[in-house]
Amino acid sequence: MYKKLPLWGAVAIVVFVSSRAPADTYGFEDIVDTWGVLGFEVDAQPILEGHRLTYQHDVMDQVDFGAGHHVLDAVLELDFTNDSWEGDRRGSWGSFRWDLREYVTVAYEGSGWIEIGEQNDGPYDLVLDIGWLNDDGLLDVTIATHNPLGTATLWLDHSRLYGTASTSPLPGAALLGAVGLAAAVRKLRRMS
Repeated sequence: MYKKLPLWGAVAIVVFVSSRAPADTYGFEDIVDTWGVLGFEVDAQPILEGHRLTYQHDVMDQVDFGAGHHVLDAVLELDFTNDSWEGDRRGSWGSFRWDLREYVTVAYEGSGWIEIGEQNDGPYDLVLDIGWLNDDGLLDVTIATHNPLGTATLWLDHSRLYGTASTSPLPGAALLGAVGLAAAVRKLRRMS
């Protein structure tokens, strides 16, 4: 004769098994590299001082959030180009002044500006808070540039969002599933 397993025992087994289940990890990548400017597709997007660039990354087609997958880590790579000056210069000639430096700030989801400093040609990597992606799989990015004279002009060649995701549910999701299973078992016991 078998003895009935107490309800708390069933919950403990489900939590233990789900926490021990091997998690498959895989990479994801979303690249924005073609920009529409005045009805034309161009390879690089100019960012002028006083005019912010806003765009969106979408990883929902690569990370199946509905099946409990989640992002483990993520990096946003911004690749600046068309900055041909070696060590951007500033100076004056008589009453004519110039400043060819470009300082960049970045915001995610429309808030929280981050100053990433002076930029020249080449990529710049930003490690992201994964909560922004695990929320809905979308990342809104806004970029602005500035310099002391108000003459900053910067070109963004591409924006690349990449990272690692996991097929196993988050530990909190496993616990929530165990609680739901326990409630269903309790209901079935009451009905029988």
